[in-house]
Amino acid sequence: MQGGGKNIVDGKETCDKMTNIKKTKLEAGRLGGLATKKKYGVRYFRRLGKWGAHVMHATYRLEPFGQSDFVLVDRRTNQPKARLSGLPLE
Repeated sequence: MQGGGKNIVDGKETCDKMTNIKKTKLEAGRLGGLATKKKYGVRYFRRLGKWGAHVMHATYRLEPFGQSDFVLVDRRTNQPKARLSGLPLE
């Protein structure tokens, strides 16, 4: 703590009141991810990403939608789930 009632948190100066406020879910998730990275390393995250991509490709397939978009289609039910552009399914 520095003089003037200010703290330094993550390199940013904050008021004492701000340090007493609960961390948001976003901040908690960020700190949890950093702790996991420190504990397990970058290789763990790389494997996790590859595993997630494998599961996604095993679950969905891409099909063209319109002129310049694609839609994710569930392989089991053949139901469209989402457009890659983020626009709603019509």
